[in-house]
Amino acid sequence: MERMVKLKPNEYLEFQEEIKRRKWEKLVFYMAPANISVVREFYCNAQVLSNEFLEYTNYVRGVTIRFNADTINDFFGHPRYYEYLDWISRNKNYELVEQTVCKPGKKFQYTSRGKTSHILREDLIPMAKIWVAFIHANLAMCCHTYDLLESKTLLLYAIMDKKVINVGALIAEEIRSYAQHTSILGHPSLITYLCHRAGVDVTKTPFEKLKMPINKVYIDTFYYKEHCTKIARTTTSSS
Repeated sequence: MERMVKLKPNEYLEFQEEIKRRKWEKLVFYMAPANISVVREFYCNAQVLSNEFLEYTNYVRGVTIRFNADTINDFFGHPRYYEYLDWISRNKNYELVEQTVCKPGKKFQYTSRGKTSHILREDLIPMAKIWVAFIHANLAMCCHTYDLLESKTLLLYAIMDKKVINVGALIAEEIRSYAQHTSILGHPSLITYLCHRAGVDVTKTPFEKLKMPINKVYIDTFYYKEHCTKIARTTTSSS
């Protein structure tokens, strides 16, 4: 389930200013309880009708639901930008990514075959951790949050480097991936909205309640637990 962002004007200003600069206000406030039966049916039926053109189309209760980039961007009021997609398709400077999002001396973890794998969340700088919470909740959902896979790390870097993100294309691809490869019911609040706009009755229960918002308490707890875990590890290793 997505998370709202609820911060007071004087809390985490850098994060809030970037949200405003990107005009992502609706992306952080639109959430409402999701109709779980509608969302489950959406994911059961989700399919790509054309492998050649990747038309992101679905059916719920006999109604055609489009979840392509343009539809999602129209919902959020975002223009169609492609800088991030162009950048992600080229060779990336992983050292620059590490310097931007990691604490000094911290780097990507690698597989046994030497391929770039992930970054540990505890190795990220504080501002990066806030963006990770936002990414995992509202852009690219993930069932585990203690590390950041390569693809999500590149997204994190692109946000922190102020690259333009095509939110619609990103979320559309995430939804398609969830439907084809995982059991995650991703972006349930957004899907409920898309179904409602297409004419599906989404008023009947059951509903999934909103999760705790990304607020100061959530962020501070997010750090505090990690800080305590790190202290515990240090104490254990030294005893």
